[in-house]
Amino acid sequence: MILQFLAHLLADFIFQTNNWANHKNKEGHRSVYLYYHLFIVFFTAALLSFQWRFIPFAFLITVIHISLDAVKKYMVRIQWITKYIFFIDQLLHLTVIWGIVYIFARFFPIIPWFEIPLSVHSLLIIVGYILMLKPTNIIIKEIFKLYDIELPQDIRHIRGIQKEEEDRFPSVNELPNAGKLIGNLERILTFTLILIHQYAAVGFLLAAKSILRYKETDTRKTEYVLVGTLLSFSVAILWGVGLLVIN
Repeated sequence: MILQFLAHLLADFIFQTNNWANHKNKEGHRSVYLYYHLFIVFFTAALLSFQWRFIPFAFLITVIHISLDAVKKYMVRIQWITKYIFFIDQLLHLTVIWGIVYIFARFFPIIPWFEIPLSVHSLLIIVGYILMLKPTNIIIKEIFKLYDIELPQDIRHIRGIQKEEEDRFPSVNELPNAGKLIGNLERILTFTLILIHQYAAVGFLLAAKSILRYKETDTRKTEYVLVGTLLSFSVAILWGVGLLVIN
């Protein structure tokens, strides 16, 4: 199950760009990126199973995946459900994966191509590091949507500048995608520090970021950054502490 969860993270987040996702949502079955995405879903599910017998089940995961994506395209048209569509979609995907893996394990012996030299704990650490990257960026973005937290107007204006305007105005005080990179680094560092039991260093990291990022006199900007920071640290801390508890 852990390996298939890892396959899902890779296929649905790491190996799928925002352009792919937007084009799929807009064009549906006419989007060539839909078929690229489905190939990656099948390939990662089959490869990370490490056994030939799972290949038909990987195909089943792929078929249900495209079905859920098709349903999602119509569900987003229902206004009250739009905020929750990401979480509903991910819950359904994970439920399907769990169900298929459970059925496979019940009726077929687990005979991988080779002995996997990693413990369950080690696999969960790998999953954790993958989760700290793009998946959490998207999760935080969707939580913002869920609670109607919007980027303050002046920041949205800055981030909305077109590429040619960025070249003309290099003095813009926010680097493109810098926030994502900062978030990725802080989660990776926090997750790593928790795994090696350096809890005090986590507090120091959070305090250091507070000093650097919360000098703003604009309350809305400060609250926006604060919410994002707390969500970012929360994901890293919860996954890290969870691993320590079950170890």
